[in-house]
Amino acid sequence: MKRLLAMLLALVMVLSLVPVTALQAFAEDETAPAEQTLPEGEVLSEEETAVQEETVSDEGISTASEDLITGTCAGGHTIGTVGGVSAAMTAEGLLPICSCNFPDAAFRSYLAAEIDTDYDGYLSEEELRVVEINCDQWNISSLQGIEYFGELYTLQCQVNNLTELDVSHNLKLGHLYCGNNDLTALDVSMLPELFYLYCYDNQLTEVDVSNNPKLASLDCSENALTKLDVSQNPALEILNCGITGLTELDLSGNPK
Repeated sequence: MKRLLAMLLALVMVLSLVPVTALQAFAEDETAPAEQTLPEGEVLSEEETAVQEETVSDEGISTASEDLITGTCAGGHTIGTVGGVSAAMTAEGLLPICSCNFPDAAFRSYLAAEIDTDYDGYLSEEELRVVEINCDQWNISSLQGIEYFGELYTLQCQVNNLTELDVSHNLKLGHLYCGNNDLTALDVSMLPELFYLYCYDNQLTEVDVSNNPKLASLDCSENALTKLDVSQNPALEILNCGITGLTELDLSGNPK
């Protein structure tokens, strides 16, 4: 009996020396799922391999290829520049008439029909040097992409659905006809060569032509203008500012 009690006491002492962490590790090993292995000779498909290789960042966003990070657009074209403006381009330097470059479908249709002279779906360097674009009445809502036409001298985009128009990259623009749209603002401060400006029938509250010294003809009628300063336009010959909110107009600096 004494011998049995001695054996039990020794067993208790041994168990008390086992670290708690070791017991926890043993429990975790028992519950951890076994690593998945493939039968000998079997390999993963390309799709399965792609899924396994995709990684996730700390924010939980996949780090698989992203357009701007990898330098490609949604259509797989390389991100390059046209006249200093970012654009999706082919390896041959052509500008695709795609939604990456021209988001508005109606504008793309116009370019494909009127500017893409060889109808291949791309704009070459020569085609981008066009000096005139006339897209009146094409039901266009956005002219985004017009900035790629650096040689443009005449832009006619009347009777469309434009709410904004950025011509800050079309520095050679001399004739701008953007009447009968829904423009609420128009910046022509970057156009020193501007000669004709027809922006009638919009929703403009201001037309600043102080940086357009060569301006000879201005039609800003049917807008919500409350003031108009043409003192910096000595070449101005034709001015139509009817049906606006103007109550006074100083033409003392316009001898012509």
